[in-house]
Amino acid sequence: MNYWRPERGVFFFEPAQLATTGEMPAPDLTGTDGFPTKTVTKVLRLEQFRQNRKIVYKMQTNQKICKKKSIIQIVEAPTEYKEGGENENSGIVRLVSGPYSVLFTGDATGEEELRAAARAVRSDVLKVSHHGSRSSSCPEFLAGVSPRLGVISAGRGNRFGHPHREVLERLDGLGIPVARTDTGGAIKVVFDGRGPVWYSYRWQQDFF
Repeated sequence: MNYWRPERGVFFFEPAQLATTGEMPAPDLTGTDGFPTKTVTKVLRLEQFRQNRKIVYKMQTNQKICKKKSIIQIVEAPTEYKEGGENENSGIVRLVSGPYSVLFTGDATGEEELRAAARAVRSDVLKVSHHGSRSSSCPEFLAGVSPRLGVISAGRGNRFGHPHREVLERLDGLGIPVARTDTGGAIKVVFDGRGPVWYSYRWQQDFF
């Protein structure tokens, strides 16, 4: 018995039947009600998406993307792929919405942070680089961002020991309050007019 499924808009058939008949049988494209089957409908939608898809451009340093009332600023983008893992290829992106701003750093290294610190990176909230690794969050970068809140995303009891004590001490020395997912679970940040207010899912589930 033959079967078919959509993969990249191509129909596939059971090899055994092809060997028996010597030709490719045509699939039944309609159901008992005379309308295209769900699988055919899915294939048609995939093909329509393929034809209408937009080209994705590689992000570039100093690029700005405007979306309604928000602006996405590419502060620092990798110029070339570096061997050694994805950590070496992170970009630093600043999201501005109204009077508020958040700086996303991915796993940016200290070298990338120093380049970014030469630009306008001051933000209300900083997603602390590389889960709070000691290899990131250099003092010059933290001082340049001067956030009112730092958020560290790290798994509880992770084997890397993130966030590292040195980073926590740097943040504390600059008077930057910290919200941590390893201690508070999911973190929700709200701008309520006074500034960023954060909630912990572990302790404040009612706010989620």
